[in-house]
Amino acid sequence: MAGESTAGPSWGPTGLVPGSSVAGYRLESSIGTGGSAVVFRARDEQLDRTVALKVLTPELGEDAEFRERFIRESRAAAAVDHPHIIPVYAAGEADGMLYIAMRFVAGGDLHSVLDREGPLSANRTASFISPVASALDAAHAARLVHRDVKPANILVDTSPGRPDHPYLSDFGITKDALSSVTLTGTGQFVGTPDYCAPEQIAGKQVNVQTDQYALACVTYTLLTGQMPFVRDQSMAVLWAHMSDPPPSVTRLRPDLPAAVDQVIARAMAKSPEDRFGSCGQFADSLRSALRLRSYSAPPTSSAPAAVLAPPTEEVKTNPGATARFTPHYQATEVFAPAAPAGPSAPDQGWAGGPQRPRRPRGRLVAVAAAVAVLAAIGVVAAIFLAKPSGGKPSGATGATGTTGATGTSRATGTTAAPPAAAHWQAPTAIDAGADLTGVSCPRDVFCMATDSGGNVLSYNQATWSAPVGIASGANLAGVSCASPGFCAAVVSGSTTAYIYSGGRWTSSQLVGADGGPAHLTAVSCPAAGFCVATGGLNVYQYTGGAWSHGTQLKHGGAFTSVSCASTTFCLAVDNGGSAYSFTRGSWSAPVSVATGTDLQGVSCASADFCAAIGTGATAYIDQGGTWTSAQLVGASGKPANLTAVSCPAVGHCVATGAHDAYQYKAGAWSRGTHLVDGTKQFTSISCPRDRFCAAVDNGGNAYMYR
Repeated sequence: MAGESTAGPSWGPTGLVPGSSVAGYRLESSIGTGGSAVVFRARDEQLDRTVALKVLTPELGEDAEFRERFIRESRAAAAVDHPHIIPVYAAGEADGMLYIAMRFVAGGDLHSVLDREGPLSANRTASFISPVASALDAAHAARLVHRDVKPANILVDTSPGRPDHPYLSDFGITKDALSSVTLTGTGQFVGTPDYCAPEQIAGKQVNVQTDQYALACVTYTLLTGQMPFVRDQSMAVLWAHMSDPPPSVTRLRPDLPAAVDQVIARAMAKSPEDRFGSCGQFADSLRSALRLRSYSAPPTSSAPAAVLAPPTEEVKTNPGATARFTPHYQATEVFAPAAPAGPSAPDQGWAGGPQRPRRPRGRLVAVAAAVAVLAAIGVVAAIFLAKPSGGKPSGATGATGTTGATGTSRATGTTAAPPAAAHWQAPTAIDAGADLTGVSCPRDVFCMATDSGGNVLSYNQATWSAPVGIASGANLAGVSCASPGFCAAVVSGSTTAYIYSGGRWTSSQLVGADGGPAHLTAVSCPAAGFCVATGGLNVYQYTGGAWSHGTQLKHGGAFTSVSCASTTFCLAVDNGGSAYSFTRGSWSAPVSVATGTDLQGVSCASADFCAAIGTGATAYIDQGGTWTSAQLVGASGKPANLTAVSCPAVGHCVATGAHDAYQYKAGAWSRGTHLVDGTKQFTSISCPRDRFCAAVDNGGNAYMYR
């Protein structure tokens, strides 16, 4: 019975504890928690197998109409038998709690693929899109619309010895294709803003073309490494889906045929009637535009073809509880999933040394809105989880498991112990004796570094590459990467800027507003295909595959650094103590941060939170337009000699001095932690998230915080 338990802390809104039994499933660990449901690793006590069990809050079970609809639509989803749809084992109610049991799959999702690889090749993109399109068509044939197609809901089995196998997961907000009422019945928004069709946003009836629109958005993301509409606020993203034309893939991927833009534009047409007739037609047209061979869809049916079908089990529950049903059981391999991130352990200082603590694979995803929605997964329940501090949104998915800051619960595997505290690692010589001038890490599995000899070095899956020359003998002033597949670098004091895209570096000569040389100093790329560089009196923008002429903002002095939190917000600083902000297409008048101070670096986590450093010991924090300063002190007790700063999140920054690292958290800067010895000193730092940073020095060494 639900409620049988052993001692232990309760999990989320369900109030269940380790060892609880729900409808014949013994709960082992929590692998994802939201405001309306918890996903557990559980043991099927009848069949002795591990499952992913989603349990909804008791309050939802009290709604008789919702309970009936949940069971009905769960049955309909389970009847869709397709090799690229996650199997649903059972669903029902026990002791007033609705639940659904699903299969585990190994590995992560398409987000993790992008994290590792950056923008995907044409063939690799199609290898994911065609099977998922086939799975969606099978669901549509059963009168089901998914309504939350996104990378996080496309799981990837990466079992050794066979090709990657995608699974469409979390049919949680699916509904009958002819229904015009949301499953929640409360008028709440259902879906994910970055991949949401216009008719869904407008609250109109959804249909098979609604999923096609989302799949086209996913295709755009796989090919370019960024969302179709990059905006600061969720409402702006939704508005863009409603009113802006579909984005061009070839603007960011000029190596692809122009016909790809036409296919994406049709699948993302504002009116469903103007899209393709099915997801399969879209995927076939995409393959044709990419000049790939046609795809052979696997056979499907709307009725289960079970290899082993045990009898329906009646669950002994409290009075009034409905029995669970066992829709089907296929005698297929149950894959052990990868361990998700556990709760974050507090940072225990900035200890150096040769430790390499285990890092969780989970990552925070951003939530655009705090929405709690329910629906059946496999056509059952997907949940926009309550927004955590500092996050953006997602939905609780089916058979994978980290809970992201977007609220998406993805059960990627067994529950891991809380991760060890992050530490600074011993330095690694990556470019012997070289003056490393910059480092940029868009993710914690990839970094790019530059040196004063015109070389770049990449860090991929914990290994640094050998130096690769892109500008022989040139002093690269720094580098900025939006993804592993898109970076930019500039040559200090020159007119030359480099773009890395499509696997190669290309150079451009930038010209100031007066026609003179650019005198470049810094570059920042918040998204693939978009960068801002500074030089002398000018700022330069890279968009649409080309650099603009300079825009003159100053009449004296020179820009020193720039940081872009998004494509709609950047902050540039100069050697006179002023800051210039770029907001939605235009640059502001200068704001004095510290009159007469040579500001050497800047980093922005958002439009409302930035940090800057001056020469010497002074660090500046901007929160909501108000700048404050602090004097940093090194490990030796002497004033800091600051060199760089990086802010991975609002309220959190890491700065480097000559020999020390400093952390800003909870509104204050820490004392320096000594890391660099001798005559060497830090030159640059990049932190893509709270528990990962990479710093480099002028002696060819890299320092990793993880």
